[in-house]
Amino acid sequence: RHTWKNFVCIGRASELLMEEMRELLREVQQTIGYRYIKFHGLLSDDMRVCQRNNQGEIVYSFILMDKAIDFLLSIGLKPLIQLSFMPDVLAKEPPRTVFNFRVNEPKHLDEWAALVRATTLHFIDRYGKAEVENWPFCVWNEPDTPSDLMFGFENAKDFYPFYRETYRAVKECS
Repeated sequence: RHTWKNFVCIGRASELLMEEMRELLREVQQTIGYRYIKFHGLLSDDMRVCQRNNQGEIVYSFILMDKAIDFLLSIGLKPLIQLSFMPDVLAKEPPRTVFNFRVNEPKHLDEWAALVRATTLHFIDRYGKAEVENWPFCVWNEPDTPSDLMFGFENAKDFYPFYRETYRAVKECS
């Protein structure tokens, strides 16, 4: 049993758009053949998923996300969909960062849930329900780590409703 071949990890979702990373992952897949890949920041600003237009309305663009996921599937890797990190337009305190990640709670939980729902429905529409149901989903990264140390929320009581609403938003889609 080669359980170590289940997961490989890279840093950020945006790195999947770099040809150097793609070459490396192609070689890793040809040599080892992992099943899943984990990465951070699928919803971060560098992926340009969530913006506000001139009227202040939230608009979504899945172009960069699609390029990343399309590439992964083309080399036989399934993504672990880590629903992180908070886009600035939804963040409670946009300037807060850890290692260049925007690690923030949402200002309005309903806007976050709408983003998660739209993302999940987009995946189902583009890749099919049967495919997407084979992808693991997780909420955030290390939410229980104290916020002054890593990616955590201000307190655990703030994380529980966030987790519940994120979970519901995904489950409503399938």
